[in-house]
Amino acid sequence: MFENTFRRIGTFSARHSAAVIVAWIIVIVVVAPFAPALFSDTSYNIASDIVPPNSPANIASNLQSQYFNSSNDSSFVIVTNNTSIDTLTSLHALMSMQGAIISYLDRNGFSANASSIITIENDTLRSVSLSLGKELSGIYKINVNLYGESNKLNQSLYLTASFLFVPAVVYVQNFSNEFKVSEYNLSRAEEAGYQSASFLEGEFSSTPYGVLSPVYLSDFSAYMNKTLNNTNIKDALEIANSAVNKTSLALSKYISSSNQLFSSEILAVDSNLTIMDFSNLSKYTSFAEQFTVNTIAPGLSSYSSLISGLNTTINRFVTAIVNVSFAGNYAAIPHLTSTEVYNGTIYQFNGNPLVSLNLRYLEPYLSDLLNSGNTSDSYINSTVNSTIYDETFLQYPVLPSQYVMGSLVGYGNTTEIFSFTLNKNYTISTLNSVNKIAASYVAVKPVNGIYYTAGTDVLSQQIEQEVMTGLVRALIIGIVLSILIVGLFFRSPVAAFLPFGLFVMSSIISFGLNDLLYRYALHATVSFVTPTLLLILLLGLTSDYVVYIMSRYRRELYRNGGDPIPESSKWAGHAVFTSGITVALSYIVLYLFKVPIFSDAGITNAVGVVVSIMLANTFLIALFKRLGYRTFWPARNKKIPMEGTMEKISNTVLRNKKKIVVIFIVVAFGALYVYASTPTNMNVFSLIPPSSGIQSAVVVNQSFHRDLFFESFVILKFNSPVIVNGTYNVSEMNQITKLESMMAGLRGVAKVYGPTYPYGQYVNIDRLPSNYVSTYRSQINTYIGSDPHYVMVEFELSNISWSNAAASFINSLPSKISSYMGNSITFYVGGLTAGLDAAYSHTLRTFEEMIPILAASIFVILAIQLSSVFTPLRLILMVLASVIVGLMIIYWIVYYIYHLPIIIFMPMFTFVTLLAVGLDYDIFMITRAREGVMKGMTDEEAITTSIRENGGIIVTLGSLLFVTFGSLYFSDLQLIEEIGGGLAIGVLIDTFLSWPFFVPAVMLLMKKWNWWPSKIRKA
Repeated sequence: MFENTFRRIGTFSARHSAAVIVAWIIVIVVVAPFAPALFSDTSYNIASDIVPPNSPANIASNLQSQYFNSSNDSSFVIVTNNTSIDTLTSLHALMSMQGAIISYLDRNGFSANASSIITIENDTLRSVSLSLGKELSGIYKINVNLYGESNKLNQSLYLTASFLFVPAVVYVQNFSNEFKVSEYNLSRAEEAGYQSASFLEGEFSSTPYGVLSPVYLSDFSAYMNKTLNNTNIKDALEIANSAVNKTSLALSKYISSSNQLFSSEILAVDSNLTIMDFSNLSKYTSFAEQFTVNTIAPGLSSYSSLISGLNTTINRFVTAIVNVSFAGNYAAIPHLTSTEVYNGTIYQFNGNPLVSLNLRYLEPYLSDLLNSGNTSDSYINSTVNSTIYDETFLQYPVLPSQYVMGSLVGYGNTTEIFSFTLNKNYTISTLNSVNKIAASYVAVKPVNGIYYTAGTDVLSQQIEQEVMTGLVRALIIGIVLSILIVGLFFRSPVAAFLPFGLFVMSSIISFGLNDLLYRYALHATVSFVTPTLLLILLLGLTSDYVVYIMSRYRRELYRNGGDPIPESSKWAGHAVFTSGITVALSYIVLYLFKVPIFSDAGITNAVGVVVSIMLANTFLIALFKRLGYRTFWPARNKKIPMEGTMEKISNTVLRNKKKIVVIFIVVAFGALYVYASTPTNMNVFSLIPPSSGIQSAVVVNQSFHRDLFFESFVILKFNSPVIVNGTYNVSEMNQITKLESMMAGLRGVAKVYGPTYPYGQYVNIDRLPSNYVSTYRSQINTYIGSDPHYVMVEFELSNISWSNAAASFINSLPSKISSYMGNSITFYVGGLTAGLDAAYSHTLRTFEEMIPILAASIFVILAIQLSSVFTPLRLILMVLASVIVGLMIIYWIVYYIYHLPIIIFMPMFTFVTLLAVGLDYDIFMITRAREGVMKGMTDEEAITTSIRENGGIIVTLGSLLFVTFGSLYFSDLQLIEEIGGGLAIGVLIDTFLSWPFFVPAVMLLMKKWNWWPSKIRKA
């Protein structure tokens, strides 16, 4: 329909060849500076790129970023395996590794911090030890003071008791003896008692009671003389006890104003002891201890908070040191102090969600830490350092809690995670140096451990390195093979490098335009597959378009000696345009449907194809005008390559067209069955090379029994705020607890964290551990958004996030939540697995919607270009059948032989690409056959002529595309390898089976219906 338009375009390009060439060179010069920038605008973060924009998973991610502090500061992570923190050798290696990495980073201008079980244990033990050291020092000093005070009080009390009771006892003893000796002479007995008692006055002369002795003896004797008589002699001891009582009261009053302590002691002894008790040591000691405690305890009120922290009362605390004091065991004070602080530490740390105690080693450690009261900071730090280095985690007295340990150390304590936070971006060179350091400490004897570098940035850098390496390798292979194929076909080095030259031009222009488009119009980045797919597609299609036009140009050049450009442009240029525009349209549709990862490739590829079409129809024609016969130097071969072979194929098709059509139908339906029955999924990470970023995630999942690197989460939206003025709303919190408890019980969930599971275990917000209420509330509030209508519940999957088991679980989770919670709550499930599941559902749904729309769009274009209804319909159906046959083969190879997953992107991208690209050769054939009919040939003659004349070139073009797409097999990413395999096999099927056999067989059966409803006018 537009053949003459392309004739005019070719004629114009030839007539103004110099201007056309200069114009394209100017375009290249203008956009070339922007071309490399597309690589810097490429995102290698699969986890974020794969989530569809309008999916619940993406909504959840946006809400998480908006309302929750969900940033991950770790710049990179090192995972070590087979490195037990319970053995000194491995532990020292890990310490040295961490220290060496920090030192290296600091030397190279990074401000680096490490978070690991080693740093946390060091910080925990150090801070707790400094606190305990101060507590030990304080308690020790109190105990020492109390020991002295108790001793002093005990001595004073004993002196008081002796002062009161000893003279009385002596008095009674001598009185009784003399009374018997003097034959019951009461006066002499009283005199003897008095004399013996007064003799003891000298014993107290040097004591505070010296001045009171005469008074005491006088009052006591007076009472005894007054009371004793011949009838109550036998009760002398009781009378003496009463005398002591009376005398004590008088003395107490006498000295109360001058010596309150002695006054109280006299009263206490008199009130609690008798003469008989004083002679019983156990009774005296019991009284003395109690009196001492009661006397000392009130003076400790200022230490009440310190002593209550020991989980004891002031009385019990004083009693303990009084017992030691009364036993005269000064050396027991350190042990008593350690025991008291030990009990207090257990009490204080009860309910601590971040720190746990190793009770077996805690009390000995406290004794070491006390150091007889010399608990200076330097000594404590020295003790901590030696403990950390000389012991293992089995023997450390203070440890991170299981909540903390569980996020850094796997089961069996043989897998550890080291997170390094850097103040600026690092390069792959930095990462390689870090790897060397880790290897030098971990992967050597006697440790023989394994290490992996991980983290989002690390994974992105590793994918970038692998993508670029694979791209370079694929391009080199594709370019070399395409140059060889074209050179052999034309037998000319000039012709061999022309497609390569136009590929370079189209690549520079396409990359520059796409960078401008994405940077200034779309304000986005492209996914990691886009540059590879764009370059490989440009290599294949540009080579195809250039070679097809060159082939027609050569034929016209050697035919009748006329100007070959008008006719070449008219038919070959039109065919290339028709083919290219269908390809561009296919990729535009792919872009409009926003397919994760691959939609970027849609618009970039469309731009690239349009550039290739324009170059082929203008710049190439201008070169032909300038080069003429030199285009094919040094060859002068006029023979059409493979013409004889194609003649035989066309004759075979003529004789067996019905059989060929039947075979085609049977094979197509068989392939359709295999295609429909083979499952696809979104397990993209299993098709990424086993880099350390991926391996570390697998190792962590196996060791920790959960996916620790890729947490999933549920964002809940309530009609009412969850917290108001610091008070949690009961109704909402009950709903949250209900959801968290349900999820914690689901098979497939390893851990749940949320407002009532702040540390992975349920807590009653009304009964939080008293010592750690603020700690718990702070953690609880991290799961409540800055807008308190939103709540986040995080959960860790038992299986790694990209596994089929994880995908199946996440797929079923929304329905489980809805059925359990009802429709009263709005929620969104987020995380990598939810993103993968959403991507799969979106891609599958898009795939099913896109193919009919794409087919309809291509049908309209072809119907207009070919002025036919039946041929476009037949072309599309046969290309789809060829694609399905190709997919059947790649499915067998990938899924049934190598047992690798079929990523949904592979059939989708293969369909989109081959539905357009696969039409190329059919279009080349149709346009040549149509040209023949228009020139007066019969349908049979036109079709066989098209096979004969186009056979060699189409086999060449198919081989070019096959090796180009097949070069993707040499990429390091199995995801791209799968796509390359699907495209390559699809092209192979179309080139060597569909085009030479099935397409002409159907056309020969349909004859004039090929052009219906139009009637082709003969040219």
